[in-house]
Amino acid sequence: MKINKIITTLLTILTIGTISPRADFFTSGHSVIQMNLIDATPGSEQIDMKLVVSSGGIVGGNAVATNTPFSFGNITPVIPIEAFLSSVPNATWDITGGSSAYYRSSSDTPNPGFGVELVESSIITGNALKPATFELISVTGPGDYTFFSSTFGSINNTVFASSDGIDSSDKLELTGGHSHQEIAFSEQGAYNLTFKASAFMDNGFENLVTFTDTLTVHVVVPEPAHYALITSFVLLLIIKFKARKN
Repeated sequence: MKINKIITTLLTILTIGTISPRADFFTSGHSVIQMNLIDATPGSEQIDMKLVVSSGGIVGGNAVATNTPFSFGNITPVIPIEAFLSSVPNATWDITGGSSAYYRSSSDTPNPGFGVELVESSIITGNALKPATFELISVTGPGDYTFFSSTFGSINNTVFASSDGIDSSDKLELTGGHSHQEIAFSEQGAYNLTFKASAFMDNGFENLVTFTDTLTVHVVVPEPAHYALITSFVLLLIIKFKARKN
């Protein structure tokens, strides 16, 4: 009876430690990585990027208001275990870097798109010769990251792909609005995705402004408390087994 009491108490303490997710964990909701104007002085404008949770957002376990902007350092999208594909659909998926993948469709969440709605009144729009761009600069993590579109299960357009090396072709061009596509990660773990945003200002100078920042994405990574809980379960089972033998 004493062993049972100890087990119950320990499990209660450990479980309390795992109830609250990290404050920056973004686990549900539609979102867009938006260019954002921070200095409107003609000829010396400055932009940055914000991850805007547009609807249905859950961050840190709490609902957030529609169109809430977050700096990259204050939000971490979390790709759930449900995203796992044990095998990729066909050979066109080789670009994703593995035989399996953690996949989000364009309508799944979280899966941030890219947009320029916040700066459309300040940048040149509708001009294919001077589009706003998002470039993939680097990916660090346990595997590869891909941003793409597919038709009937086959990938037909790759925007960003780290598996074949990152170069000038890893670029999304927008003349307005935003773009939601599909994403895949080849392995579980934490990824640092560095993007560069660029746009031509519609101010008579048509100067090009740029901004680079890094977004961290977690792909099915338990917090240390979860590891502690699992380990403790095993230890407690051993204690209970030994107590029964005695």
